[in-house]
Amino acid sequence: MDKNKQNLFVFLLGSLAMISPLNIDTCLPALSHISKDFGVPFSDVEISMSLFFLFFGVGQLLGGYYSDRKGRKVIVVSGLIISLIASVLLSFSNGLNTFYIGRAVQALGGGFVGVSIAAIVRDNFTGKDAASVMSLVTMIAMGAPLVAPTIGATLLKFFTWHSIFIFIAIYSIIVLVPFFMKMKNKVPDPSDNISFLRGLKTVYSNKPALAYMCVMAIPSGALYTYLTTAPFVYQEFFKLSESHFAIIFGLNGGGLIIMNKINSVLVQKHSPRKLLHIGLCIHLSTLSLILLSILFFTPQIYIVLPLLTLHLSSLGLLSGNATSIALEKYEKKFAGLANSQMRVVGIAFGALAGATASKLNNGTLVPAFAVMFVCSLLGIVLYITLKSFDLERKSI
Repeated sequence: MDKNKQNLFVFLLGSLAMISPLNIDTCLPALSHISKDFGVPFSDVEISMSLFFLFFGVGQLLGGYYSDRKGRKVIVVSGLIISLIASVLLSFSNGLNTFYIGRAVQALGGGFVGVSIAAIVRDNFTGKDAASVMSLVTMIAMGAPLVAPTIGATLLKFFTWHSIFIFIAIYSIIVLVPFFMKMKNKVPDPSDNISFLRGLKTVYSNKPALAYMCVMAIPSGALYTYLTTAPFVYQEFFKLSESHFAIIFGLNGGGLIIMNKINSVLVQKHSPRKLLHIGLCIHLSTLSLILLSILFFTPQIYIVLPLLTLHLSSLGLLSGNATSIALEKYEKKFAGLANSQMRVVGIAFGALAGATASKLNNGTLVPAFAVMFVCSLLGIVLYITLKSFDLERKSI
């Protein structure tokens, strides 16, 4: 693939990857508005985030399997249409139950889209090139957390929270058209079709790949816990305004974008595995420092924010590298299903972790960051345990 085509390819996939972050992050400044509009406690609306993550996982589970059978394009287009319809319905939502249903359907479509992206990269690139392209795609996708809260806060100044979902619907159309026109649907050979259960057996019996799936999936629970509890941390605890919350949240996303760019350059000279290990060290150590600071001292935003930004940035060293190494260990016909399992475990674990942090909320920062720490530590322990099966660990 020549350079121009590769740049277009990366931009198109990056734009698609922004769908799910936009679905999540544009809504964050609106949660308190939705709570007041529906006349329900803030925690009830906050649960919609965990519900979103749960059905996002279901969408990835189904989308990953069927993208291996029907082709990536069919699944992505279907997901965009489902997300588009759900966003329109959400713009007319007037009660908590209909809001829950709309978010669940929207997440299902987003899962179809999200799970196909890494599989498309695996279909077209291998080795360090795959890791570099994944980092660039993720870097573009992380533009969404950078600007989404600001978009949401701006829309709230001039319109009701319903306008946020109209914006998401319009964006879905904008990315759907060029993808449908430019991307070809590569339908797998029917002889490659396997049953879902047989595919799962193949995925989970590959212990070397499981090490990298775990190191990507389990620490993701920390990310989803952060996304679920961010409105409480910044708006309820530190008493930031909606506009300040958008700026701070964007700063966190900006750090992740920079780290993904750094990784896309470094991976051409250094082993993806070595960069992955550096990322794991940053991921756990920053959470340790945050926990120590809030347990023994009065929480201060000028301490929590830099450490949290560095913690989230470390995902730039984890995501692309762990994904590319893991998928490299499967045949292409298993790429969609394998990627879906990696994402689903992370999302399911994240939904559980986020809901746990919300339920344990005692008005302090300890429950949220303690749950994040456990997610990070568990992922590292599983990685260390399983990576001994990777006999090729020095080859990449």
